[in-house]
Amino acid sequence: MTAENSLHEAYKDWQKLAEQEGDAIRERDWLRVSDYQNRLKALQPRIIRLTALVRQEWQQMGIDRAPKEADLRRMISGLIEIEKQNSSALTAAKEGAREKLDQLDLARQNLKRVQRTYSPAYLAVWNSFS
Repeated sequence: MTAENSLHEAYKDWQKLAEQEGDAIRERDWLRVSDYQNRLKALQPRIIRLTALVRQEWQQMGIDRAPKEADLRRMISGLIEIEKQNSSALTAAKEGAREKLDQLDLARQNLKRVQRTYSPAYLAVWNSFS
């Protein structure tokens, strides 16, 4: 397998992981999201190494790099789009969680007010014996 084929496979792996990450985000499965993000991060050095090898391979073979680079950019653009969608979904989930947390905090404050209003004030029993 050539370095170019390996690079294409690595980008396919990236796409599959990013799509699975998106599914996990929509399902609110944060452990899977974290796992996919870690796997994507681990894939980056491989892609960087393969990209350098591919460029050397093209140079050694005397291949016109412009069309090949354009193909890579198209592939990368597709991956960037998936990552943008995932990022937007994460942001929306985070905002939703923040809103829910704010609502719960407000409910907690209201419950404390109700408790203070309707709870009997306990006088210290020992004060009556002084």
